[in-house]
Amino acid sequence: MKKILKLLFQLIRRHSRLCHSFALHLLVVLPTLIVSPLSLAAMGQNPAWPREQLTGLWEQYDDDTKQLSSLVRLVQLPDGHFEGVVEKIIPGPDEDPDPKCTKCEGVRKNQRVLGMQIITNLRRTDVMRYEKGEILDPDSGDSYRLRISVIENGQKLEVRGYLGLSFFGRSQIWLRAMNQAGASKN
Repeated sequence: MKKILKLLFQLIRRHSRLCHSFALHLLVVLPTLIVSPLSLAAMGQNPAWPREQLTGLWEQYDDDTKQLSSLVRLVQLPDGHFEGVVEKIIPGPDEDPDPKCTKCEGVRKNQRVLGMQIITNLRRTDVMRYEKGEILDPDSGDSYRLRISVIENGQKLEVRGYLGLSFFGRSQIWLRAMNQAGASKN
């Protein structure tokens, strides 16, 4: 920032044709124009990005049966990170209607999956991309690195969990939950 201001002062001195009031106006306004977008970008926000499309209620489908298995609510925290909590379980015919995370470790061991935070520390890295988070698979108890891309006008998410490199992982498509009238439940 000091370098930018120093260059600005040099520019003003070299071009004496600038009127004094315009030069003062530049000194006041320019740092604000530079700092605001930079500070927003540092917090994971970009003033040119559209309204947040990740937040809301999402349908998660079972990889094997392709049936709806849960609803996950994604929210943005005050610090700019995102988290996801299991809001509803839709069990299959032979599944426990109130599953526990029996294979989880630590504080999650034997806790109910309903209400469990399964997505943590997710950050917005681009207009429609979120990365650097973690996702928990309650069935296996394993945590994976996470990348989410918003696709199809914010109606779908490509959710990719992986170990190490993104190449070593799997993806799911989550759908935005809709109410019976066809409007999104967000």
